[in-house]
Amino acid sequence: DVLSGELLGTQMFLKTLAGYFSALFGSGMLSKDLPIHFLLLALLSLMNGLLNLFLINLFGESAPFRDAMLRIILPSAGWNALVGSLFLYVTQKRLLKQRSMEMQENGE
Repeated sequence: DVLSGELLGTQMFLKTLAGYFSALFGSGMLSKDLPIHFLLLALLSLMNGLLNLFLINLFGESAPFRDAMLRIILPSAGWNALVGSLFLYVTQKRLLKQRSMEMQENGE
């Protein structure tokens, strides 16, 4: 919050809300299929940006919707989806390699 230059507490509120919904829906929200994971991350990041913009406008600061959408929210949603999907891809490859090594060690 402090380093983002935004109102103090908005990111804490939004991350708590995201954690609540993740716990509410459980692992059904996450997918190991990369395109679906990419879309989910983009959608959730977009929702986070829109809620953040709403809170900023609610608490009295003026942030134009179109400029914020084009310059901040959409690029960050794309970046978050790309980096998150890349992380999932690398993690899946590492797990597959680890499992194949374990199977070789066990003689399966």
